[in-house]
Amino acid sequence: MRKTLFLRFSDPTGDDVCWTTTDQQGHPEPHHRCGPLAQLASAATGCRVVAFVPGTEVTLTRVAIPSHNRRRILQALPYALEERLAEDIEILHFAAGQRGTDGELAVAVVARERMDDWTTALQAAQIQPDVLIPEPLAVPHEPEGWSILVAPDISLVRTGPQAGFAAETETLDTVLAIALQEQQTPPAKVRIINCAEDKDLQPLQDALAAAGAAFVLEPCANGILHCLAGGYSDQQALNLLQGDYSRREQIGKLWRPWRPAAALLLTWLLLQGATDIMEYRQIKRESGMLAQRIEQTFREAFPETRRIVDPKVQMERGLAELNSKFGGGAGSFLGLLERTGGVLRDTPGLQLNGASYRDGYLDLDLQVNDLQVLDQLKQRLSGVDGIQAEIQSATANDNKVRSRLRIRSMTS
Repeated sequence: MRKTLFLRFSDPTGDDVCWTTTDQQGHPEPHHRCGPLAQLASAATGCRVVAFVPGTEVTLTRVAIPSHNRRRILQALPYALEERLAEDIEILHFAAGQRGTDGELAVAVVARERMDDWTTALQAAQIQPDVLIPEPLAVPHEPEGWSILVAPDISLVRTGPQAGFAAETETLDTVLAIALQEQQTPPAKVRIINCAEDKDLQPLQDALAAAGAAFVLEPCANGILHCLAGGYSDQQALNLLQGDYSRREQIGKLWRPWRPAAALLLTWLLLQGATDIMEYRQIKRESGMLAQRIEQTFREAFPETRRIVDPKVQMERGLAELNSKFGGGAGSFLGLLERTGGVLRDTPGLQLNGASYRDGYLDLDLQVNDLQVLDQLKQRLSGVDGIQAEIQSATANDNKVRSRLRIRSMTS
């Protein structure tokens, strides 16, 4: 089971945090650590990251939006709430939650500047959050009423699955009294979780009693972060990472600077692929033409052969038969070819037009680039042990020299 790391920002700008992880059974560990975000990178590796952001920075409200299209809802939210908000909607970020039984949509509103602070701080620490959720929505939910987490400085009130607010603890009784007055009927039950043992809760209890709300008081065993981690629910989470701050959009922001380079790379790959295909087709055509020339050469050398399967193999067999038939002596046709073939092959620009053998003489009809090459060829052939070479004729034509060269063996 993949672990979850819960972190809570200690200040609105996101410089310091407290964090804890779940155990093998998925329950939050009772102990937590606090410090700079940079210390958290190793602990977050391989974990699903849920970040609790200060409730004082987020406004939770509800609005009627008839559309059920997610993209259109996010586009409509700023204008639907514009008259309720003191700030310019252009500097605010809106996140849509679940639709209640009355058809209204839960909405979270937060300054873009603050969202940038949190996401930038996390990215700088190489942490990719999966959920960014306002603290009030992680207070353990009381299905039949409200839940209040009393903290030393800022207390959190959860009034529904995706509803609540944060208030200074010193003025919590006053803020709560106003919130209760706005209700047509008081909540059936209020659960008070006391995480500030030195605070006097009597004014808070008096405000609840005055509104006719029954309440229960319980201690906060392992601190605020443990309480929030235990109260977090994926099903009821209102994730602030929507719209411009969604995972898809963040990846898109990283991808955008590379789009021109990627387009150039794709174009190059397409051109390279087209070039490779053309070269392959050219090689295939040349291979076919070469195969035809090999077959033609074989037919000319062995005209009596009717069925051709593999010209190369069949020619090797035919030459072997000729060698065995006519002998392999030093002065034989094959013997002379074997001894002079290396010299002929290494002569640049040499073109062999024909060859004949008779009475121990191998006559070669060849063409070279110039007389100097022809003379060098004669000398090299004569330099082969037991070989004599003579130029029978030489004719220059079109910057080429066509010659008849006679070779014989000086050994029996």
